[in-house]
Amino acid sequence: MKKISLAFLKGLLIIIGLCLLQSGSPVHAKAVLPSKLNKANLVTYYTYFRANKNVTLKTAYTPSYKIGKSIIRNMTIKKGTIVEGQHNGGSKSRELLIDERQLSYHTKRTGILPGYTLDPYPDSKYSNPLSANVESFTRVKRPTYMPAYSDGNLYQGDAAFLESKKRPNINLRITPDGYLEYYKRNSKVEFSLQFLQKPNGDAKINKTLMKGNTRYFYTSKKVNGLKATKVNSKGSYQYRYQLTNLHQPQFTPGDPDNDIPGSYDSLYRLSGKTYYTQIGTDD
Repeated sequence: MKKISLAFLKGLLIIIGLCLLQSGSPVHAKAVLPSKLNKANLVTYYTYFRANKNVTLKTAYTPSYKIGKSIIRNMTIKKGTIVEGQHNGGSKSRELLIDERQLSYHTKRTGILPGYTLDPYPDSKYSNPLSANVESFTRVKRPTYMPAYSDGNLYQGDAAFLESKKRPNINLRITPDGYLEYYKRNSKVEFSLQFLQKPNGDAKINKTLMKGNTRYFYTSKKVNGLKATKVNSKGSYQYRYQLTNLHQPQFTPGDPDNDIPGSYDSLYRLSGKTYYTQIGTDD
């Protein structure tokens, strides 16, 4: 991501946006022509790196059900894992900032203890994103399974939903390391942690095909909560999921008085449901 200095600002924008949806402030989304979404507007230029070896990083986990002190745990990113990150201080920097919140639960669980959740706040001693030696990673192109200009978080809702004051209850996550995850909001934990628990369903994306505005994901198992097409009886490509970009970008005004930028969102369709994902802001 280029135009934001730290990747965790993206997470803050998402949390602020969700808070705005549940506040009493009126929110009115409107369609915006794709020509309006020029590169000068968008902030979500994500960059990706592949681990050249197993990399162990220290990260903070916070209590899930009460306010308390975070604990520091080791999380291992295995060789070959693709992460979302950026050079800290320019392209020649030897430090790579990794937004580990976007990694799959399969990867994050290496450091999780029962009753704790990855700490999403940037004021921790070991704040997210994490830093690593850039020499341990190789820059790669955006994986085919990742939607353009999106961090991979899609929330169930259509254009009308974006106009409402409701907050989303379903989070569909496509992770940089190649997992399709389905989350239901967990209201038993702190608000900022409600989509950071163990997914209700997940599967490794073993193959992706692009045809026009549609991505076809192939997995060896079904993702609980999502309808799939059974295409094989065994092997790595038993189930197929179809993610279609509707090419109906929406703009939701922010709250300038509270320094909340307006949001550009793309609409997608998967398993008969419409989802939106942030692709940019107007600040």
